[in-house]
Amino acid sequence: MEHEEQNIYSSLWIDIDDSAEKEKAPKVNKGRPLTTYQELGQEGYKFVKAHELSERYTQEQIERLEKLMRPKGSSTSGFIGEEGKILEVAEQNKIEMEETGISFEELAARLKIIRDNPLSLSPILKDKQVLVEFEEWWGGQCCPFCQLDHDWYDDEFMGADFEVTHKQTGQSVGFSDLTPHLIGDHHFLQGAVPYHFVPKDFVEITREVDFSKLVPKE
Repeated sequence: MEHEEQNIYSSLWIDIDDSAEKEKAPKVNKGRPLTTYQELGQEGYKFVKAHELSERYTQEQIERLEKLMRPKGSSTSGFIGEEGKILEVAEQNKIEMEETGISFEELAARLKIIRDNPLSLSPILKDKQVLVEFEEWWGGQCCPFCQLDHDWYDDEFMGADFEVTHKQTGQSVGFSDLTPHLIGDHHFLQGAVPYHFVPKDFVEITREVDFSKLVPKE
């Protein structure tokens, strides 16, 4: 991620000034920076679901988040598109997930297994006609939702893209290192942007894969 993007990101972080809102904010150890989202969870932070933003934040805060999530905000491609509205995108994402018959959490768990074990799982998945390819690139990614409560910046997720393809049909779906977190913790598939994740395609491509028998990386 370019340095100038980091400056944009930190300058748009949303500060919680209202005392009532502070009560809802995560109880974290202010004596040291948090460096992973796993630590956030351990500190008692409750990740906000995209469709519940209005229950936790003001309209002004949501609008600032939308500005951050548009193309060239916190990332080049953005998360919701030029004219996207986060709550509208979230409702559409819920409909997309309902069509799959699985939960956001289950989808995220499957993606994490592939993301964390692309090389070791490759032979197993090939037997099911599924090809996994990945590419690493310079930089990292940070979750925009987590900036709602924290004046903290960290490229927690590696710069990596993954492509899952069915070898017979040619159908494919891509995702980034950040995608499982967005889906599992925030119920967010993204809007009209290149990284919008289509869950129905992924379920169709991996329909012969028994994820319960694949051991995720510890």
